[in-house]
Amino acid sequence: MVFYDIKTVTITQKKHAHQFRKRILQSGFKMLQYSIYYKYCDSYSKLYLYESQLPKIVPEDGFIIIFFLTDKQFGEMEVFSSKERLLIDPHQTQLDFF
Repeated sequence: MVFYDIKTVTITQKKHAHQFRKRILQSGFKMLQYSIYYKYCDSYSKLYLYESQLPKIVPEDGFIIIFFLTDKQFGEMEVFSSKERLLIDPHQTQLDFF
C-alpha cells in the first residue's frame, strides 16, 4: 500500500501531484481511498522493485509511506461505506465496469 501527501497549493504542485497519481495508476495500483493506493505483488522481487522505484517519483515537498501487508492481513481489513461492509479483492487485475 502507498499512502501519500503532496502539497497542492500552487499550479505546479497540483501538476506534480497529478503526475505522481497518474504514474502509480499506470504501475497497476488501485485506489482504496484518495491518496491511499494498493497493489498486489505475488513475489518479494516485485515488492522490492516498487519499494525502490516509488521514492524516485515523489515530487518535491511530497511525502509517501510504503506499507506492506500479507494476503491474510489485507483480507482481514474491515472496509465500510455507509454502514455497509465492502469486500476488496487484492488480486483483482481486471478493470471494473459500472
